[in-house]
Amino acid sequence: MEVLVVVQDPAGYDQAIEAWRRSATVTQELSPWVALARLDGEAPDVPGTRWYTGAVPPEVLLGLDPPARLFVAAWRDRQHPKQRIGDGLSWDAPGFRPPDPPRASGPPGESSGLESPGASPGSGSPGPLPDKDV
Repeated sequence: MEVLVVVQDPAGYDQAIEAWRRSATVTQELSPWVALARLDGEAPDVPGTRWYTGAVPPEVLLGLDPPARLFVAAWRDRQHPKQRIGDGLSWDAPGFRPPDPPRASGPPGESSGLESPGASPGSGSPGPLPDKDV
């Protein structure tokens, strides 16, 4: 289980996190306020720290500096599954358009850089491909 560890006194951050390391795997830190830890068993009872698996009380958040609050917000956002339109569907699923083919750039008659060696300039045709031995 992943927990957010909040250190109440930044002066004691190093000692507090070291105590957590004896019982958990600390995976991320934003010194001197917060860290993420993965628990394998019980959470340690470390004086001067609080730990959370979900919502962090507003009074705790208000006691943190802005970077630590952002850290906590990012951690909370990561706990929610992402919902993307069309996620997991084939690119040609009904109601969706396939990706656009590459377009030639520049004025007509100039190479787009998409042609392979031997293609006639501006034709858009790939032309002959080199042998594998080349």
